[in-house]
Amino acid sequence: MPLLLSNVLFLSLFMLLAVNTRLATDDFYFLSNFIEHGVFKGTFVEYSTWSTRFTSVGLNHLVLFFHQKTSLSLGLFTILSLVVFILITFLNVSNVFRIFQKKLTSYHRLKIINLSIFAVSVIFISTVKIDETWFWLCATCTYLWSVMMLLLGLSWMTTAKSNRLYAFAGLFGFFYLGAASGPLAIVVLCFLLTTFIYAKKLSNYISMEPQKLRKKAVLGFVFCLVAFLTLYFGTGNQVREAFFEQISILQSLVLNVKMTGIIFLKRLPESVVLILLLCYPLLHFKAASPKVKINWHRIICVTLLYVGTIYIYQLSITYKTQDVGAFRALFFTSVLTFIYIGIIYFMLSKSWPSSKIGAVMFYATLALGPVIFSYHLAEQSSTAPEYSSSYDGRLKVLKFHVKSSETLTLEPLKNSGMLYSAEISTDSSNHVNVHLRKAFQLKSAVKTTEP
Repeated sequence: MPLLLSNVLFLSLFMLLAVNTRLATDDFYFLSNFIEHGVFKGTFVEYSTWSTRFTSVGLNHLVLFFHQKTSLSLGLFTILSLVVFILITFLNVSNVFRIFQKKLTSYHRLKIINLSIFAVSVIFISTVKIDETWFWLCATCTYLWSVMMLLLGLSWMTTAKSNRLYAFAGLFGFFYLGAASGPLAIVVLCFLLTTFIYAKKLSNYISMEPQKLRKKAVLGFVFCLVAFLTLYFGTGNQVREAFFEQISILQSLVLNVKMTGIIFLKRLPESVVLILLLCYPLLHFKAASPKVKINWHRIICVTLLYVGTIYIYQLSITYKTQDVGAFRALFFTSVLTFIYIGIIYFMLSKSWPSSKIGAVMFYATLALGPVIFSYHLAEQSSTAPEYSSSYDGRLKVLKFHVKSSETLTLEPLKNSGMLYSAEISTDSSNHVNVHLRKAFQLKSAVKTTEP
């Protein structure tokens, strides 16, 4: 019951935020590009001049195409992203259940749907900078959808079903992420190569023939690699690289230790705490087999794999920018942390002792989800509508003064809460202000007053 209540509150919160989300900052840049060139040509122009992430840019432009038809499209796309995420999570959880249950009943499927929604809600609330990842169109198309497509590809690789449509979806997932996120593509290519090499051993865990797993790994590798190479050698990527200082691979390997440390010490602590608490009931999952001793060797191996994966993911970012990835770029690390803690909890559950304190913690953490989401729902019920209302009011002012030649000074937007703010600068020459001006084809410069 608490799980169901938590899911209802989460879905209510997300729907509230989705209907009040609006375009912001870089979205205006893509909007002006779309208005000038359209979906396909605009994607090619962007590929040639700045961003070679042609799958995410293409999706971005497609949403903007519908946005020009109706303002409802942005909210609908945000909701669609959540629905797709839940469906993909459902496919992955179903595969896990099949490994243990062998056969799924209608009861199991309802249980999996409930667990899938809860898993997505935990990933949502533990995301580093929720507003950037979930409610900023250009970031959603790149980072959120890349991870979603990775999970789609993984669900196809681990399923025992032979379905051409499923295979097409899985391979599309690998292709999409390969052309949308270079750092993630490198991690996935390493993973697929490792899967091919150790297919015989890995196939035992997912009840699949080694040859079939190898075939899937090869196909996924090829699709991801082709997309990644297209992204990497694009003209726009060469233009972007010119803005960053060049360092050697050896220097980046050393510097990346520091950058990875920053991720663990400064970016992920809050996410880790939330995941540990919300997923705590998994520790009380009792397997059918008798209790066994804690397998510390496996736990250490999984931990090293988790840390190493984040190191590899950050490495290409360090090499190019000599800095930690943007908050939105850390969405993969949030999801990976959720998966890692889930695996560790499951491994520990086989030997976790029963106690009164454990029972109290179990029910306390089970009730934590509804408490967290009800708090945010109550807080955002007034914040999100006030923000969207002030945003819509600003657009009316811009449209009214579209032919004005004098600098427009706008009132600051309301607090955006969990949404990504479209606020501009008090400096009319700021790139955010310039993007807004181009998107709405204003003749005059635009700025805002001090808040």
